[in-house]
Amino acid sequence: MIACITSVLTSTVGAKDRLTQPQLNQLGIYHSKDGQLVGLQSDVLLSNKGGDYALSFPKK
Repeated sequence: MIACITSVLTSTVGAKDRLTQPQLNQLGIYHSKDGQLVGLQSDVLLSNKGGDYALSFPKK
């Protein structure tokens, strides 16, 4: 019983930010090469609603 209550509370607290508006989580792994950063980046959109979302990223 306690595990069920804890699970519901944890899910509620963790999801409250996504209920109001979509969020973008970013993760990047970079290293320095010739004075510039080079690496990989991943972007994840978190939302509780379906639909079309437009993402734009600067070239530099």
